[in-house]
Parts: sequence; structure tokens; C-alpha cells
Amino acid sequence: MRKYFLAISIATMLMVSILPAISASDGKTGEITYNPNGGGNVAPIKILAIWETNGESYLDDDTTSPGCQVDPPMEWNQDSTVCVYVAVLDEDDDILDTDQIKIDIYYPDNGISDRPDLGDGTKVVDNLEPVVVATWAEYMAAHSLDYGSNSPFICYYNQANDGLDKEKYDYVNWTYFESNVKLFRACYDLYYHDPAGWYKADVTIQGSYVDSQHNFFEYVYSLGAHTDFDVVDWGLEHQLNVWHAVDGNWDWDFGSDVPPTIKNVGNWDAELGFHFTNGDFNANDVRFDVRAGDSNPESDYYCPTYCEVNGIDGMVPCNWNYYPLPVNNYPWLSSDYYDDVLLKCHKMKLDFYICVLQWTNGPGPYSFGIDIFCEDPSWQPAAGFPCPNGQTAS
Repeated sequence: MRKYFLAISIATMLMVSILPAISASDGKTGEITYNPNGGGNVAPIKILAIWETNGESYLDDDTTSPGCQVDPPMEWNQDSTVCVYVAVLDEDDDILDTDQIKIDIYYPDNGISDRPDLGDGTKVVDNLEPVVVATWAEYMAAHSLDYGSNSPFICYYNQANDGLDKEKYDYVNWTYFESNVKLFRACYDLYYHDPAGWYKADVTIQGSYVDSQHNFFEYVYSLGAHTDFDVVDWGLEHQLNVWHAVDGNWDWDFGSDVPPTIKNVGNWDAELGFHFTNGDFNANDVRFDVRAGDSNPESDYYCPTYCEVNGIDGMVPCNWNYYPLPVNNYPWLSSDYYDDVLLKCHKMKLDFYICVLQWTNGPGPYSFGIDIFCEDPSWQPAAGFPCPNGQTAS
């Protein structure tokens, strides 16, 4: 036994002694060439159709528009799910693994060059995973929506026609082909922060042959804001013709009486508006004002109140719409161009002001309504359509 170990040790030493030294900077190159369309007798694989659903049992959030519409969650830090489906004709079982299905998703191209967060056409997901096998029942559920104003819900392609002129593109439904059609799906969670518009789903099948197609689904343009307070309480006051203030903060607190903060929970910029009712006051006995941003003129976040920016010296009538509310976005965008909107998914502190000209009902509590609303800015998502190049369902 000792001789055996000794022999191995000697052999090992000899081998080490004759190996050439490898420099740390001596780079090597490996090469391999993917040679599709050389499958011999294998029939070409073909993408027959692509469609999306919203991930729920009802498949589409708006059946009055072509293609799949997915509503945003309209909740801070939440997601909405979209599932990308593909139907592939694979007569010779060339697809043996779901890794052969590559699905990429791209942001919408909304054409707003200096605001990439509103969609600049770049890739969101490279090779969406996991890709799983879908069912014929899932295809038929989508197929049942593919009519009327919802059509085209499924995008079929000229390449799927293959000279067979029965139902034109829509021959995934043919019973004859069912055994040769493979269905796959992959799902993605659209973040509430993702921009509104038409997202591209690009599908590539890699095997002995390669086929690529794409279509589009819509992340529906939606405006909305949440606040972290229920009541703006100025407390005990008695002075007339004096502006009393309630200061907000930048923290997201919850409670009936906390420093006010507002968040944009939609997927687009929104103009803010406020409406104050006179409530227990006579309409001519009370004035209001409101601010989004800091009240300190030295702050980068400083923003004047609605009355200040509009040159109103406290005589704005009650039940007036304070719209649009000025907003200072310069600290984030280094530009004044997009001021007057609460940016997509941003938050602001709110300050509220009241000036009482007369206590209408004498001593005691007073209440009144404060309504907050969102309106459209001038810049909008680009229009789109689910099927590219004018390709439509039969």
C-alpha cells in the first residue's frame, strides 16, 4: 500500500513539473455557432398566436377595447399581473423544454424624451421566467373574448396561415391541429410605478428552427391619489381675519388627525385640485387656501399656495375649485416644465389654511367638506393597438 501511494505521488509531481506556466493575462476564446433552420427533416416551428390576460379569471379589464387591458392596482407599492401566452405549431416535437421559449417585455414608447419614467421603449424584462405549459382551455377562454369591440384580443400572424385558407390566421382552433399545437405562458407583475401605455411582448422560439413574433398589451392610463389623513383640525381658534394653518409633513402616517400628506398612486402624472365647501359657515364668512410642498422660501421644495401663485389676496369665494394646485418638481426633475402636477408615484406634504371673517353660528364646532381630485395633464400616453403591422384576427 505504501508503494502505491508513493507511485501516485511521484507521478503527480512529474505531471506538475511538465505543465506550462499560465500567465494571468493570457486570455482564451471559446466559440459556438447557433445554426437554426438546419433541422433536416424537422418541420419548422411556427408561432401561431400571442395574447395576454390580466392574470384573473375574467382575462381582460376592458372588453370594449381591442387587445388586453390591465388596470394598475391604484395602491402604493402594489402590483397588477399580466400573463403572456403563445401558441406554437410544433409538428415534430422540436420544442422539448420551456427554456426554448424566450419572452421579453418592453416599456411603452410614449415619446416624452426627457421623462424616461413615462415610458421610453426600453426593455423591462429580458427572458421572462418561469415559462410554463398552458392548456387548450386557456386558449379557448381567450378565443371566446376575440369578437366585437374586444377584437382582436388574440393576435394571429400571416406566418401562421401557411397557405391554408380556412379560418385564415385563426386555425389554432382547428381540432386537426390540436395535437401539434403547444401552448405556453409566463406572467409578470406590473408595478404601480410602471408607466401607462402599450407594452410590447416579444416572443422567440429557439429550436432546430427559429420564429419570432410580438404583440402589445395596454397598462391602462389611470389617475389617482391617496392621503394619510381623514380630518384637518385647526383646533381652538377665536381670531377673525387671520390665516390659521395646519402644516403637513413628508411622512406617510395613518390616523384621523395626522400631518397631511398626499401620494400619487396612479401610473401617470396628475394635476391636483381641491374643493372646499362652506359647511357650517355662511359662504361669505370663510376663506381657504392650500399648499403642496414646503412653506419655507429657502427650501428646495418651497411652493407658494394656490392663492399666492394666482395673485389672490384672501378674497377667493367659498366653493371655489382650487385647481390646478401649484407643485414644485424642480428638486427631482431639474426643470420647471412639469410643475403643476404631482409626479407619477411621488408624494407631497400638504398645508391647509383657513381665514374666518365671521363665526356664523357663534361659539362651537364647525365642519366643512374638503374634496381632492386629479385631472389630466397635457402630456398623454401614446396611442397603440394590440397586433402589429395591421395584423388582425379573422
